[in-house]
Amino acid sequence: MQTASRDRAIVTGDRCAIHLQLQEECEAVAVRRRCAAGDRMNNRNLLKGVFLIAFSLVFGLTALRYPLGSFGRAGPGLFPVLVSGLLLLLGIASVIRALLTERVPFDGTVRNIVIVLLSLCGFALASQYVNLIAGIAVLVFVCTLAGSSYSVKRNLKITAVLIVIAFGFWKGLGLQLGLF
Repeated sequence: MQTASRDRAIVTGDRCAIHLQLQEECEAVAVRRRCAAGDRMNNRNLLKGVFLIAFSLVFGLTALRYPLGSFGRAGPGLFPVLVSGLLLLLGIASVIRALLTERVPFDGTVRNIVIVLLSLCGFALASQYVNLIAGIAVLVFVCTLAGSSYSVKRNLKITAVLIVIAFGFWKGLGLQLGLF
């Protein structure tokens, strides 16, 4: 509020003018608070952290339904609980970092979200009806369409690395992955 006009209103005894000025100032403060709250939710790092926390809690709590076993003889729920715990720690660290650093605006588009979801659906369908290697290739090549740059060479490298990791799980751990 401008103090000169308020002082003038006080001197002249115009209570209505004082009341209107106070009301305008309160409305301006309320608008600033709403904008600040909106900026807080328009923070990409904060949204990432909150998403990681939610994701880890959903899968971690679901994994607790399975027997955990021990580190010497792990049960089917141990690995998902450990991974969920690490994701939870990463999410908490991301939220803390987002609150302590400058805000980065979220500029995600619906197009990119749809592309990523379609790539996951393509991975599931190709893995089910062809094989896992085809599913990995579909996932990588479709998902990178959501990025700012597209490189076939880079996609081939990523696909090759993921296929090598899948072979490692198949041969090293004896998992039945349906690679062929």
